[in-house]
Amino acid sequence: MVLPSGSNNHNHRHVVQGFKDLGYNVRCKIACASNDEGASAHNRWFMAASRDPIPSWDFHSMGGELKAPTPVCDVMLSRSATMHLEMSTSNYHINAPELVIELFHCSKDNTCVGVLPGHNHFCCVLLCWMFGKGATRICLDIYNLQDPAKRHLFVCLLNACHGDVCSFTLTEPSGERPDDYLLEIGYESGPRFQVQGDTHSSVSKSEITNALEAYGEALFNPDGLVEYYDPSG
Repeated sequence: MVLPSGSNNHNHRHVVQGFKDLGYNVRCKIACASNDEGASAHNRWFMAASRDPIPSWDFHSMGGELKAPTPVCDVMLSRSATMHLEMSTSNYHINAPELVIELFHCSKDNTCVGVLPGHNHFCCVLLCWMFGKGATRICLDIYNLQDPAKRHLFVCLLNACHGDVCSFTLTEPSGERPDDYLLEIGYESGPRFQVQGDTHSSVSKSEITNALEAYGEALFNPDGLVEYYDPSG
């Protein structure tokens, strides 16, 4: 979780107390996320909960000689067996931009016609955070891919347009659709984002893959779609 502060400290206390009420031993610490298998170098608040005592934060030594993790399905009880332990989350407060909260309430509604449904939600999550934090326009092309979130959006839009367009501008819809309108990302009754494309931009496939390969592995498959692996996630 994010670090405790004056505005959210009660959330951390509720989490700790909730696990204690269920009979768990709890130990907390603030540490660099990358030291505890995270993909970020930011400091984060960590909590460990165990039925057994937690003598220290050294989970590698606590795990004994076990080399491979036990599949979670082998250790979790069914929901029917643990339903009596479920607790209300009414005491918890969610701190997130308004667009993100709005997305949470409409994520099962009909999606806009644009990127594939399997990509729509994650793209919408990324955009809700970007616009929720103050962005009014996002431009995506091969020269603007330093951000992993923008790289993911770029590849999804590139494939949605079958590589015919490779320069995009994303905004929240306002009024009539512009002439360079391509598609929308989001939900019909919730957050939605309009994608415009520069159809006159001429960039070769090799330039696209070279730009992406500065951050990961990329290629065009036989169907003309970009396959991209980003080691940063």
